[in-house]
Amino acid sequence: MKCMNSTFQDCKYKTLGVLIIDCNSVHSIHLYSFRVVIAMAPHRKEPSPTEADSGSDVELNIDVQFKPSASIPQAMESIDKWKAKRSEIQKNIDEDFTNQLTVLKNKIKAHYHTETQNMSDHNKEQVERLIAALEKRMDCEAEISKQIDSLRDDCAHIAMLIDAIYAAREDTAAQTAKAAAPELRKN
Repeated sequence: MKCMNSTFQDCKYKTLGVLIIDCNSVHSIHLYSFRVVIAMAPHRKEPSPTEADSGSDVELNIDVQFKPSASIPQAMESIDKWKAKRSEIQKNIDEDFTNQLTVLKNKIKAHYHTETQNMSDHNKEQVERLIAALEKRMDCEAEISKQIDSLRDDCAHIAMLIDAIYAAREDTAAQTAKAAAPELRKN
């Protein structure tokens, strides 16, 4: 509305009264005055011939006085009934929501328990496989260690045999040299 700050005479709207309803109190409706805002078209320089004869410049003079009606108590009862029905429906909605939320929580807990159990089983299986692999590795290392010890013993035995052969050859060479030495002295 453009003309809020100007006077109503300058404005293209007319005020006939004000209707005020107390919304805080459901049981009472007070009529203080009635306000009707009529949008009027802007003035033309020359009125058309049909407008001049139509009588459109008639002022509305409404004098509204409030008379309590017999239907107000019925309306209040209807409002109370609908409020009760609305609160009952809201209560049912809340119960349904709580039930659905409980079902959803139980499903989530069951799913979480299942997934936790699956992960636990999977981890247990992996640990068992790891333990089996470590035991196999330890067995292989023990077998390799035994083979190394056996080879070491064989090497020591072979070295002893070679030393014995060298010592025997040395003795044989020394005896042959002693036996050949007296003959050489005679010649």
